Amino acid sequence: MLSELTELATEASSEKRRQLLGRIADMFYNDGRDLVAEQEMLLFASVVTRLLRDIDADGRRTFSSIVAGNEKTPRDVALSLAHDDAEIAAPVLQRSPQLTEDDLVEITTSRTMEHRLAISRRANITVRVTDALIDFGEVEVMQSLVENRSASMSERGFNVIADRSLTSASLREKICLRGDVPATAARKLLPFLDDADRAKMEALIAANGGAVDELVRETLPEFSAERSDRAKRRLYIKALGAQIDAGTASLDSTLKAVIAERDPFDVALLLSELTLLPEKQMVNAMVLRLSEPLMLTCKALGASADVFVLANALRCETAKMAADAESRLREVYGKLDAASAQRAMRFVNVRAQLSKTG
Repeated sequence: MLSELTELATEASSEKRRQLLGRIADMFYNDGRDLVAEQEMLLFASVVTRLLRDIDADGRRTFSSIVAGNEKTPRDVALSLAHDDAEIAAPVLQRSPQLTEDDLVEITTSRTMEHRLAISRRANITVRVTDALIDFGEVEVMQSLVENRSASMSERGFNVIADRSLTSASLREKICLRGDVPATAARKLLPFLDDADRAKMEALIAANGGAVDELVRETLPEFSAERSDRAKRRLYIKALGAQIDAGTASLDSTLKAVIAERDPFDVALLLSELTLLPEKQMVNAMVLRLSEPLMLTCKALGASADVFVLANALRCETAKMAADAESRLREVYGKLDAASAQRAMRFVNVRAQLSKTG
């Protein structure tokens, strides 16, 4: 092995280095790994760590997949690969026994969402790591964690995911399949679940014993009352829409009043009533990270820039993202042609109708 390492260290050709690295990996991990001397292991780590910088992405990806889960892989090699591009790092982040809790937290906070997604799929990750992953608020990573039954999550982590799931149906659906959702998170989720997901959550809660049964008994009456209150609220919002259509209520004043209540779903319902678009599409306009759907909707209705800025601030708050620069919003909104916005909304409406009949 020493001769191979020496040849690898002095070889100038990237392709030749890649071939030699593959041969050495085969030797190190397959042919005689129990006989590798400590000196050779140290030399292996030193040479490979240095040469990984000079080998192309395909070569690094292949090497990473070979060494990822092997306990003999030197720690320096594992760390070098773990900090590489996400597709190269992923096997090591998911399987390497050499990475410590500190390593995983550091990579979580310093690298990309794709790195965090790979870590979230790792077996038996600790609460400290899952808390760090959850704090980024990325739905894809949260969904992966919820699906990873071996991942340990704190009550705080579960509550953050429960809060985020209120604007993500897919995340809500997945968290309902976890059998270890704490009572505090379950209490937040129950009122917002549809019948099928609530049945799943109730079954999981009941499986955990009497304390959780009590939670169901406590929450369901609240849910029933809230559902009744919500139905009354929806009728009220629809009545506001009818008044605007009839010209007996001001569009701007009514929208401002509803937005001031800080409920994006009420705003979405009112916009749905005014545009005749499906409520689901207006909910998307109020929770997505893009401002354009909401901007088009407000412009097509003839709402003022003040109303759009307020509605957009609520959208940013709901999506847990930084608010857009108000001056820029007003500038773009002012330049947007109302007739063009109305044509765009008519096209969206036609598409929505076709999707219903299709």
